[in-house]
Amino acid sequence: MEIGKNLAIFLSASAAAILAIALLPSFNLFTNPRSFSLKSSSSERTVADLVVTDAFIYTSDSSVPFAQAMAIGNGRILRVGNASSIQDLIGHRTQVLNLEGKVVVPGFFDSHVHFIPGGLQV
Repeated sequence: MEIGKNLAIFLSASAAAILAIALLPSFNLFTNPRSFSLKSSSSERTVADLVVTDAFIYTSDSSVPFAQAMAIGNGRILRVGNASSIQDLIGHRTQVLNLEGKVVVPGFFDSHVHFIPGGLQV
């Protein structure tokens, strides 16, 4: 029984590693170290719905901890980097928001419970 469980864990980890290696080329992490994005799989030009510029953006990525601009399309972050790295994602319908140096941080969802009242409700 223990051997079967270990084999299942090994096979799952192997599948995850192979999938991660196979998907690595789809990430544009190495061509421009000042920005990172997902490559578009189609031949048509990707255009952002919203571009945030002149911001102090905390990325939570140790290789590029801060950025100046961010492009968002279809509710997803398309690219984070400096202003020039985002320019090609601006189209005629893109809303450009100048934050004038304000700070942008990842969304924080504070799900907490007070110990005694929360315990009494369980």
